[in-house]
Amino acid sequence: MPYNTARKYYEGIQTRKDVYLYIIRYLKEHDYPPSIPEIAAGLSISNHTVQNHFGELLKGGLLATDNPGASRAYRVTGYKFRKVKEK
Repeated sequence: MPYNTARKYYEGIQTRKDVYLYIIRYLKEHDYPPSIPEIAAGLSISNHTVQNHFGELLKGGLLATDNPGASRAYRVTGYKFRKVKEK
């Protein structure tokens, strides 16, 4: 079977989107961002794959960090999460 570059490219875009949406869902549920291993386990992909897509999300400006290399030291740009009081 020949290697399909276009297919791999679009699979990568979908995986990056999945990583981004997983981070948002996790933040909403836990009020803090997930670690790389938590994202990998949640999406059933490797840590290395998550790190690659995480880097692309940082380069693309969808995620931001003031302390690169520190676990959970990033934020989703353009989102402001706040607690809603339960009734």
